[in-house]
Amino acid sequence: MTLDELEYRFVRPLEQLLTLATGTHCEALELQVGNDDGSDDLLANWPSNSYAVRRRSSDQCQAERPMIRQRMRFGMHCAAYPPNIDFGTLVPRWYALQAQLSSACDLIFSLRSDAGGYLQQQMFTIASAVEALHRGLYPQLEEKTDDERARNKTILAAVKSGCPEHHEWLAGVIQFAHRRSYVFRVRALLQDTDHLMSAIVGDEEKWTQQLRDIRDGIGHVLPAQDDMTVDQMVAMLDSARLFAEVVLLRRLGFTDAECRRSLEHHWERENVRALVEKGFPEWFASPAVTGRS
Repeated sequence: MTLDELEYRFVRPLEQLLTLATGTHCEALELQVGNDDGSDDLLANWPSNSYAVRRRSSDQCQAERPMIRQRMRFGMHCAAYPPNIDFGTLVPRWYALQAQLSSACDLIFSLRSDAGGYLQQQMFTIASAVEALHRGLYPQLEEKTDDERARNKTILAAVKSGCPEHHEWLAGVIQFAHRRSYVFRVRALLQDTDHLMSAIVGDEEKWTQQLRDIRDGIGHVLPAQDDMTVDQMVAMLDSARLFAEVVLLRRLGFTDAECRRSLEHHWERENVRALVEKGFPEWFASPAVTGRS
């Protein structure tokens, strides 16, 4: 196996797991490789022959001291800081999930790096990542059902009979009509996460519509996007990124209560809520969303 493949298949997912656990960008500074003789007796083969491979030239000029997190989103064998996870069971679950959602994870965690790009670029990235999460988690929804095929056949037959000049155009239009809308996908993920975001964004419905409008506006270069303030864009970016990471935590088996506990790390929930409330105060006007659950 080449080093590039090792990095892509094993190191990259582990970096992403650490980023999810800490809420900040993590990367491997060094990769050690060696030959495994297949023996389970580690002491008999100590010290092992391994070779350190420098993965990035920038590793040589690390100006900052390593960051030590006293509180992570979840701990390992650390009952004092719940939720407490078992490393041996979590890592295989993560590698399986990351393989299923590889492209979506690349989009999500790229935003934690220093090279995330301009604000609108980051916003389009996370809006696309949310859609990619739903597509990856529910691949069966990308296929037509028998009823949908029958419906399309009936419609096309009627048009071909009555307006043959529009038949070819309509066939192209309804070819992908079975695919779910962006709003449908976000609503489904909000439901999957027990609507944890309602305490952060206030009005989930308006937040969902705003996320869709941003995705469409940036993707199609619509002038309406120019009306958004920087505060509003930052609020949507941070809340959507947190939402995507919550989806991943739930898929790893974290309960709703454990997710809420995880996001209290460095007051993440409160900080993101404050950003959204500043950008969209009207979303919190209803008495049902003014409390901080």
